[in-house]
Amino acid sequence: MHPPGKRQTGILIPAFSARREGDLGIGDTLALRQWIDWASETGVSFLQLLPINENGAEESPYSAISSAALDPIYLSLDPTELPWLTERDLESARKRLGDSLHASWVDYPTVRAVKRNLLELAWSNFQDTSGDFKKELDQFKTREADWLPDYCLFRFLMEQHGESLT
Repeated sequence: MHPPGKRQTGILIPAFSARREGDLGIGDTLALRQWIDWASETGVSFLQLLPINENGAEESPYSAISSAALDPIYLSLDPTELPWLTERDLESARKRLGDSLHASWVDYPTVRAVKRNLLELAWSNFQDTSGDFKKELDQFKTREADWLPDYCLFRFLMEQHGESLT
């Protein structure tokens, strides 16, 4: 913590631009950790992110459909982060991404679809686990009970009736 009145330096980072080797065509949480480490090493006092809340049909960080839910497109889906996926799953996802993997512009529809498929695969594998991970999920659901059930219903209805909010 810096003393009051001392000048500080910060950087604004759009989460999509925080790319790293091995990402899936968009910046992710693992890349943000690397930025945090860099900031600490170089004396940068703070990193500010554009909003990372879940978006609806538009890909603007200012078109959030929730004030609490984070957009899953920014999740790192490496097996080190999500043990229900394998390196083989990631390699298959990278092949599906094709040119989108290293494009200079984020191909949101393609990246979103590939990451969604990986999350669904991870969820189906998670269903077969027991113990601490299930306990953590139950704790999360209890901790976030003031918004999570309504949001899940909202997302379900959006999927059933279209992503557009109009």
